[in-house]
Amino acid sequence: MNLTLIENLKSLVSDERRITSQILEHLEAIEKKRLYFELGYSSLYLFLRQECRYSEGQAYRRIEAMRVTKGEPELREKIKTGILNVSVLATASRFLKKSRVPKKQVLAQLENKSQKETLELFQKLDPERALLLDADARDQIWVFERGANAPLLPRLIALAQQLVLRVGP
Repeated sequence: MNLTLIENLKSLVSDERRITSQILEHLEAIEKKRLYFELGYSSLYLFLRQECRYSEGQAYRRIEAMRVTKGEPELREKIKTGILNVSVLATASRFLKKSRVPKKQVLAQLENKSQKETLELFQKLDPERALLLDADARDQIWVFERGANAPLLPRLIALAQQLVLRVGP
């Protein structure tokens, strides 16, 4: 009985990875066609939060993972097998926006990495830009919302103060 439970869990995890890859494909098509506008949402992020009922972090990570895997079917295959995951890809997306390290070079080194190992890798590849990734991802979510539900400026000021404290004078 215990072995059956373990096998069922492994099967569900495999299904989850396959479905996650499909969700990213659908998000890419929805973003490309801007279908969220047709439902009255100003952004894909708000569509995912309100229509799909994803948490802030879930919506943010899926959008970032979708964008970094856009046009790269081999990356989505690696999600299906568990070689890559949404959290690592979302972190990579943030890093690639700030860094000058080539995308292919970064993505080639992410296979089977944990979030911690990914951040350590980015620290080695581009120490200055990697510092910015230490900020709480939830602070970056407000940029997607563009002020909906909470003022953006106080959150950005708090984030800037955190970075100054980490880096020092």
